Amino acid sequence: MRGNLINVLLVGTDGSASLIQQAMTAGERPQVQLARAGRLADALASLRREHFDVVLLDLPLEECEGLEPLIRVREAVSDTPIVVLSGVDDEALALRALEEGAQEYLAKGQSDGKRLLRSIRHAVARHVAQTAQSRQHFGQIIAFVGAKGGCGTTTIACHTAVELSLQANRKVLLADFDLVSGIVRFVTKSDTEYSLLDATDNPHRLDHSFFQAIVHKKTQNLDIMSGPAVLTDRVLPNRDRLERLLQFVRTEYDWTVVDLGSWFSHFAPSLLDIADMAFVVTTPDVLAFYRTKQIVEMLTSRRYSPQRLHLVVNRMQARVELYKQDIERFVGLPVHTVLPDTHSDIRDSYDRGNLVSRNSTLGRELTRFANRVAGVEERTMKRRRFSLGDCLKFLRIPGDDDRRPEVVSMMIQK
Repeated sequence: MRGNLINVLLVGTDGSASLIQQAMTAGERPQVQLARAGRLADALASLRREHFDVVLLDLPLEECEGLEPLIRVREAVSDTPIVVLSGVDDEALALRALEEGAQEYLAKGQSDGKRLLRSIRHAVARHVAQTAQSRQHFGQIIAFVGAKGGCGTTTIACHTAVELSLQANRKVLLADFDLVSGIVRFVTKSDTEYSLLDATDNPHRLDHSFFQAIVHKKTQNLDIMSGPAVLTDRVLPNRDRLERLLQFVRTEYDWTVVDLGSWFSHFAPSLLDIADMAFVVTTPDVLAFYRTKQIVEMLTSRRYSPQRLHLVVNRMQARVELYKQDIERFVGLPVHTVLPDTHSDIRDSYDRGNLVSRNSTLGRELTRFANRVAGVEERTMKRRRFSLGDCLKFLRIPGDDDRRPEVVSMMIQK
């Protein structure tokens, strides 16, 4: 907005323009500078050339069906409020429009120029307020994804969230985005009846009070948003709704730890783009390293920022040391952290229904890891050295009874 002038792009017929002109002639404020586009293609071209304070969609459009124009415009300008003026007075359609990103939905038969102008003003004001709120608090998103199933991704994500919540005055959300096989609910013993699906099914209701009603409050500083309690075959939410949810939680929490499950889950490849930090969790075996290499190559081809991508090698046997530079050369990604193989720590803790003790070997390593993520340096932290030779003695090629270190060595050299 420039002073008391709102720059509006009208997409559709001239009927809405007449209503706006009548309202301004009657002295209504604020004044509107109106640009028109009769077709959706013309509107998208205008949006690429010029910034508008609000888009007024006069539906239906001849070349598109239903709410397709709304979806196309929202994809083109996600940071511009949209007001829908429709010839259909239908509550279900209005709700769908709000879910798809409209700020306002008005039926033509019930709208005069004064009400239309008021809706435009409210849409702009609401958008400005939401933008200001997000700028006041813009937390970080940390995503964990496994190179394959069984790498311990959920265990690391859960313990990282707990450790970050122990940082002074840090609000943390642990979110399970593995909607097919997510086990955050089990690991953290979250007993809420709600899940992430309740948030994605109600994008128009996302505010502080609604969100606090559906998360499980584990501690004063840690909230948990679990996956469904019962596995479901329902249609999963689309990427846009998940993005909108993640952008919302940025305004609510200092840290949001997202468990994406394995790389081959539904959302892992696309949602990594939103994360401020992404950790690929792998294990010291040939298949996991091979999968990790594929993931890194795919992300590199998509020009994913290497500064945001990190590697965690989990379940490293105490007797096996691996040169970091050898892993990095094969995988193509720096090693951020190596976690020990302490299966007994996890088994004993989960049998008791607890997370791993902070005083255990794995617990201390996870604390160090979380401190590094948070940028907290430990004075007693010691550097480790890793060697490749011993590791090759214990790496097994799947389906081969003989240990074949020369095969592994050849793969790493390649």
